[in-house]
Amino acid sequence: MKPSPGNHITIVFKNSIKLDGEVIEWNDTNSILKTLEGINTIIVPDHSEILFYKFNSAVKDFETIKSIPHKTEKDLMTLAELRKEKMLIDREQIGEKLSSHTLNSGSAVNYGIPNITFKSPEQHTEQEIPREDNNFTGELSDLFSKK
Repeated sequence: MKPSPGNHITIVFKNSIKLDGEVIEWNDTNSILKTLEGINTIIVPDHSEILFYKFNSAVKDFETIKSIPHKTEKDLMTLAELRKEKMLIDREQIGEKLSSHTLNSGSAVNYGIPNITFKSPEQHTEQEIPREDNNFTGELSDLFSKK
């Protein structure tokens, strides 16, 4: 069963990435989804990477049953179940929004080591530094002499 335009689906890829959206176009070569918020359009170019997809018709079914003027007991039970599913979908969307990092402005964030140039320390030359002659050599040799 292929998704048709207007269906709300969840796609799970082989690398365990999940995409939720409304189908705009679905054919054998690629598919186009619109996010549930309607902000972004997602193009899936290769269907071989898709592990499975799941239809989420809870929102549409909830609205259709809700619009029925005379509801039976079965309709009320279905409406309650669909409301629970709708709440779970909303919770997943809110959790994804909180855990994702998106930028609405045009600036990009660059993570990493900044380009800071350091001056290399001056190299020491082999010049000897003149020191005072304190004539400790005789006293030190007596101190450590062999007995």
